[in-house]
Amino acid sequence: MTNPLRRLGPAASLVLMLAATLGCTPAEPDRELGRATLAGTASAPPIGARLVSLPRPPILAGEDAAEVSKAGLNALRTDWQRLYRRTDAQLVSVEALPFLTRTAEGRAFLAADAPRALARGRPAAECPLTVVGVPPEDTGIDTLVSETLSRCLRGLAPARPGCGCEVLAVNDFLTVPRWEMNYASGVAARMLAPALGLDALLVADIVEGETLIRGLDGPVGRLEPLPEGRVRVILGDGAHSFEGRSIPVGYRRGRIAERIYATDSAGRRMSLLIGFPPGELADGAAAWLAWPAGS
Repeated sequence: MTNPLRRLGPAASLVLMLAATLGCTPAEPDRELGRATLAGTASAPPIGARLVSLPRPPILAGEDAAEVSKAGLNALRTDWQRLYRRTDAQLVSVEALPFLTRTAEGRAFLAADAPRALARGRPAAECPLTVVGVPPEDTGIDTLVSETLSRCLRGLAPARPGCGCEVLAVNDFLTVPRWEMNYASGVAARMLAPALGLDALLVADIVEGETLIRGLDGPVGRLEPLPEGRVRVILGDGAHSFEGRSIPVGYRRGRIAERIYATDSAGRRMSLLIGFPPGELADGAAAWLAWPAGS
């Protein structure tokens, strides 16, 4: 097996970064479904494999209790049947919405019956949390929206001051533009372990729910999640591992960008950045790779 700790040259790094940049699964238009229409006398869109997408969906978001309450009232006052009948409404297959099919929260939302809602931190790049709201069957849409937003805000506070939350989908309607349902299949990673002579630009892929770190010559290692936000970084065939904490930063193309700081059994340090696009790595990698003060 090729030594996973060898240093990658500039050309290899460039190729890897390009691979990561191209590894995004976009929410492409569903050309076969076309415009959403009411079949016969149906009065609501079907629960299941399709969601209604609109060019200008209702905005259901808030940063505090007053705004959350207002979002709930907006949801209650919205004529969802009129929106469903609009000529610019599209029925979209969930397979064309990879954020829903490739994240645990998205899959939980799809598996739930109505009433259901999905909310995410806002701005997503700085507020790394997605929550699913599945209340009792008789819950009104106003309560559904306000309670889901409130739960999201509670999950972000107090560690994320300035973060708000927005509803991504409610029942069978998307409430954000379709491009926000993108999900990157492969993202850039930067690994630094000076004591081991390791300084490499790599790619992080999620394969069957596991995060794999790979280089041009194949796998370099993998991540093993541990309780309470901790993580184990296992290199090569498992003979060497680091354990530490993962700090989620925010979403980039549907994936959580994170900073990982870990040590091996000898106390040697590793820094690992995952999910940041090349521009952010170029601008901020030096500061992010440095261990936080007091660690």
